[in-house]
Amino acid sequence: MQKLEDFDVTLTFCFTPPSVGRRPCHTSPPVDPAEFTRFAVEAVQRYVKSEV
Repeated sequence: MQKLEDFDVTLTFCFTPPSVGRRPCHTSPPVDPAEFTRFAVEAVQRYVKSEV
């Protein structure tokens, strides 16, 4: 991620790992939306710098 510091990037959550989807497909919704939410929150906290 350090190599991207000079760029404006967008963090996008558009795929579900097949192992946690309702179907074994990356476009399937997650079985447990709360688990996906925890993952998304952790990723945002780890990789997104606050501009505020």
